[in-house]
Amino acid sequence: MGRRSLADEPNCGYLNEVSYANPTHVADLSEFPWIGRVGYQTDHGIEYKCLAVLISKQHLLAPAECFVEKKLIETQVKWVLLGDWNPRNPYLEPDCDSQQRCNPETQLMEIEEIIIQPNYNNPSFASNIALLKLVQSVNFSSHIRSICLRANKSISYFGQYFHFGGFAVNASIPHKLKGTTQIQKPLRTRATLYGYNYISEAISVSLSALCGDSNQTTPLLRGSPLMAVNVVGGKPQSYVLVGLLQIMKNEKNSLVFIKVQPHIEWIKNSIQSMTDTD
Repeated sequence: MGRRSLADEPNCGYLNEVSYANPTHVADLSEFPWIGRVGYQTDHGIEYKCLAVLISKQHLLAPAECFVEKKLIETQVKWVLLGDWNPRNPYLEPDCDSQQRCNPETQLMEIEEIIIQPNYNNPSFASNIALLKLVQSVNFSSHIRSICLRANKSISYFGQYFHFGGFAVNASIPHKLKGTTQIQKPLRTRATLYGYNYISEAISVSLSALCGDSNQTTPLLRGSPLMAVNVVGGKPQSYVLVGLLQIMKNEKNSLVFIKVQPHIEWIKNSIQSMTDTD
């Protein structure tokens, strides 16, 4: 069988214009419905330490370091919780906002396989990405959908504004968060990476990281998505995955993301290899 192109799911990257224009840092119930919480099985139950982003009914992307870092892999990576909004709420109960609008139940999905980008060299930024395959396909709904990987035009990075969203490191915060960031130009990006002691990345010819200043200062879990917007006829139409969060520290009010778009071909081939072995 020949290689197929990586096709986005129909209606991927759901964007509600009211939510999109809302400047609050609290995401709406159905906003960013591709964000999943990666669950590590422990003696005390499931602990959620990273985020993953749904790109199809059975596949997600996450930082590779979430599956190779010693303090994380000491517990079994087993689950992805999708459709969640309030991390304080038991996952079998619907989440409701302050206006008593509620989501249906979440879906706790078992992970079947994890593929680490073969060029990843912990703890560098380069190729810090992994592909997850679920045991079963998810059921799409108003609060569980995939994001687009394909933009309808070439993505410009430096100086541009992008959206991000995710769950806080502090699990007591009872909602999904969001914000916007302007991507730093290359010289300042290198300075930011130096400041975090990522020297090899800072001096590399081709930057594989995107840095931005945050207008939302609550630290988010690694894997929170950075998103561009497909615009059609002058109107925002859908979200496109641009990056995955690696660092967010409120004392510096800055974010560092792993670029996703350079890995599209690897993602396509890896999904195909997973499919061929079924």
